[in-house]
Amino acid sequence: MPCFVSHLEGSIDGARLPAGQVASTHEGRPILVRYDLAAVGQAVSPRALALRDQTLWRYRELLPYQDESQFVSLGERMTPLLAAPRLAQHLG
Repeated sequence: MPCFVSHLEGSIDGARLPAGQVASTHEGRPILVRYDLAAVGQAVSPRALALRDQTLWRYRELLPYQDESQFVSLGERMTPLLAAPRLAQHLG
């Protein structure tokens, strides 16, 4: 599977960190994952995306994993969006 992660970025100072390494914080703050979104758009069509299983891994190009053999699932499904008409009316 191609990797679309371009780099990691320090959330406070914008420090550019290399992709492909395990990291959780930089200078005590979370690290942002940056993607080549144009490349993702070229590699995956909306139709192909819609045909995939409705799990978290549907969006695998936007997750920092490269080895599909390491995907783990507990049978979770997509979280449905439910109409909340009274809340919608209250919020306008």
